[in-house]
Amino acid sequence: MMNHSRLYLVLILLLLSACAVRGPLDERQRDASWQQHLHSLLSLNDWGFDGRASVIDKQHTSASMNLRWRQSEDRFDIRLMSFLGQQQAHLQGRADGSVILSQPGKPSVQAASATSLMRQELGWSLPLEGLNFWLRGVPMPDAAADWRLDESGRLVWLKQDGWRIEFAAYMPVEDLQLVRKIRLYHGSVQIRLVMDHWQIGRDMSVGDLQDLSS
Repeated sequence: MMNHSRLYLVLILLLLSACAVRGPLDERQRDASWQQHLHSLLSLNDWGFDGRASVIDKQHTSASMNLRWRQSEDRFDIRLMSFLGQQQAHLQGRADGSVILSQPGKPSVQAASATSLMRQELGWSLPLEGLNFWLRGVPMPDAAADWRLDESGRLVWLKQDGWRIEFAAYMPVEDLQLVRKIRLYHGSVQIRLVMDHWQIGRDMSVGDLQDLSS
């Protein structure tokens, strides 16, 4: 008959074996969740949100604003507003890659690069090409990247294109987990965005994008 000491030893070995098996299974489940999450978000072509942003650039002008972002594949319509709701700038990205910037009381300006156009006209800029993906919580598909996932298979941080992106919070939107708060760092630049309300797919009004097909 097995004595108590041997029984305790067997129980401990069983527990250790269970832990050893459970670890890799949890990691595989996390990676599978990430792959599913990645596929769902990369397939999300029509999306938008209302939120807030702040840009801190120690070498240039800094700014804080409300923003209304609408995206349909490569086309976008971004309205930057004061906290009182007054529109400060309107960015429109066309399917051919060109960008139009409009400001109250000034003629519209068109350029091939959104970053240089914003820097020239506003004194600061946003990495719009990367944000098209980072705001959805995924890396740009065709650029090298390093990242870390949380236990649910979502990005905790991402390093890509010279930026470090931290995903501070997520929120459920239908059957997706979308970014609620994101922070970006690049040299002297710090950008923070908060998404208060998401719109995706059929729920998103893309009327502002209908005239940007060319």
